[in-house]
Amino acid sequence: MIRAAKKTKPSGFVTMHKHKPTEILLATNNAGKLIELRGFLSDLPLRMRSLDDFANVAEVEETGATYAANAELNAAGYTRQTHLWALAEDSGLEVTALNGAPGVFSARYTEQQEPSNSAMKKYWARYMLRP
Repeated sequence: MIRAAKKTKPSGFVTMHKHKPTEILLATNNAGKLIELRGFLSDLPLRMRSLDDFANVAEVEETGATYAANAELNAAGYTRQTHLWALAEDSGLEVTALNGAPGVFSARYTEQQEPSNSAMKKYWARYMLRP
């Protein structure tokens, strides 16, 4: 799910200035997602920034119960910190045999941020499944 901070004022969103943006923050630490988002947006007349461009930006805590809620938290939180429009996303691993678990709690499940392969190994070991 991808969300962006917008001019409107729904709960959790940041009101931006009434001018057209010249820059946008792609609010992810995932290099693959950055490449993908830059490709999707390449036709837009925007300078695309990443979180790596900002040394003092604190990670936004993903406390939402849904991917959309976490994406909104990220977009609003990074917009507040950088004063740029932000495009954010959230995703997770949903295993059919586990009724969609761990889902939105994928990152929290592993107790720390780890590369996807390490997280997958924990899931397989936990449920004694073999890839």
